[in-house]
Amino acid sequence: MDLAWTGTDVLFMNQYPKSLRFRFKVKIFFFRILVKILDRYYIDRNWVVADHLGKELSLKKPIMKIDYPRSSLNYQHLIKYPKRKHKEFYVLYYFPVGKNNVEFHKWLYGWDIYILLKEYYGDRITWVVVGGRSNMSATYPVIDFYLRPNRHDGMPMMVKECIANDIPYYWSRENPSIIDAKNAIEGLIC
Repeated sequence: MDLAWTGTDVLFMNQYPKSLRFRFKVKIFFFRILVKILDRYYIDRNWVVADHLGKELSLKKPIMKIDYPRSSLNYQHLIKYPKRKHKEFYVLYYFPVGKNNVEFHKWLYGWDIYILLKEYYGDRITWVVVGGRSNMSATYPVIDFYLRPNRHDGMPMMVKECIANDIPYYWSRENPSIIDAKNAIEGLIC
């Protein structure tokens, strides 16, 4: 049997984020025990979506990186959309909607960094906040920058889509910095 890991899965194997409720920490504790048992007796290989995640897993079985074949993923936004002229400076921020543990997801997706930047720039930036069900084919043509201040992340599809669409971005992977995010935006804003 093979086991695949995303950014949040690896995070739960290594640390308890401060914002988690006690009941959720108990679930993660049992998740860790189950994974250790599975890794010891039943798992042949572990798969990760990004190289830096493999370095964080402390499992005995081999850890390999997944290279998705194009046919298995929704690659519709990896095409380059023609840019639309606009006067404002649009910054894209991703925050998943409909999650149960909102405080944890605010911590994970760097909501505090987003709020600080929003206050700092005021009306100099038009913010576009998207969740899981947004029409990105209408969004990418006007986006000037993508902000992804995650505290732990794998290899997000939106970063790949921004690369394909020549959209500059700030992606922290972990430990986001308000200074680094500002520096990335400052070089672009009018």
